[in-house]
Amino acid sequence: MQKDRFGKHISLIYRYSQIFFNSELKKYNLGSGQYIFLVNLFKNNGINQEQLSDIVMKMINVLIIYILLTRQNLLKLICLGC
Repeated sequence: MQKDRFGKHISLIYRYSQIFFNSELKKYNLGSGQYIFLVNLFKNNGINQEQLSDIVMKMINVLIIYILLTRQNLLKLICLGC
């Protein structure tokens, strides 16, 4: 797989996983956006709302950093050494 196509493949995997989760969760009136909360609730039995919020905020921060690096093409420069 070429390095310049790596991001495209990750994007496709993400999109198809969202389609899958949406179709599976539809019968419970949930969407793929709630999936991450369900996973964290399952992994952390007895977690309270504040702890769940902390976990989600960390994940959001990672996503924001990824978006900023991608927009500035810094991610490509970092991955050239991969």
